Amino acid sequence: MAYIIAGIQISQAAGIVTFWLIWFRRERSDLSLPPGYLAHERPFVWPDSVAALLLVASAVGGVEGCAFSASAGIAAAGMLLFLGIVDLAYFMQNGMLKRFDGALRNLLTVGCILATALISGFYYSAQQGVRGRQCRRSMTIYFPASMC
Repeated sequence: MAYIIAGIQISQAAGIVTFWLIWFRRERSDLSLPPGYLAHERPFVWPDSVAALLLVASAVGGVEGCAFSASAGIAAAGMLLFLGIVDLAYFMQNGMLKRFDGALRNLLTVGCILATALISGFYYSAQQGVRGRQCRRSMTIYFPASMC
């Protein structure tokens, strides 16, 4: 199961990185975008980057059997849940789910974000009983009890 969750997390992290690479390289002269879209979207590169890093750390740690993977997975799931809800609210508020040109893409984007958040969150919540375990590759990660 850890490999399946890790695959989902790595896929989502790769999707986040790909989205931002394409987003910054594409010209934004589309008149169908709502006013303020660029100002709204641009700051999300930072929390998305942190979420992607947490997803990768959680995936690698989960496969290696490291205790920190549960905490990283839950943190990433919380971030993705928040970011997905913000995107969904913005899309709904600005009619971006009604327009044919991008509605399906926007809905799939939000769906993938929320699905990864829920899958990771539920999986790692169940794994929270595992703490202070030694990783398989001879690195030991210890967190204070307050962090676990």
